[in-house]
Amino acid sequence: MNMQEDVKSRNFIHKWVSNGEVAKLRAKAATAHLSFDQQCRFCEKESIDQSLLNMLTYPWIEDRVKRELLYLHGGYYNFLNCSFENWTLDFKACNVKEGRSYAAVKEQ
Repeated sequence: MNMQEDVKSRNFIHKWVSNGEVAKLRAKAATAHLSFDQQCRFCEKESIDQSLLNMLTYPWIEDRVKRELLYLHGGYYNFLNCSFENWTLDFKACNVKEGRSYAAVKEQ
């Protein structure tokens, strides 16, 4: 959430973290009224959703998910209260179109 948006770097970590830009933008839009810590928690969970959708960019994974031979799960462990949230990507409810992806997940 603190990363500068226009920073150009060839650093591997920077490239990996920059994949969370969509999650960061969604977090800022949805949680502007919350504290920075709450915004960060929201962003962390959005990042998990983005990671689930990113898995669908691999054709062999998308094919197996479509045929219900593979299910994608995300998880979030809260160290402060020792709780764990998990969810499964609901492929049939996903809308993945030309660079605009929205995850639909079933919370469990």
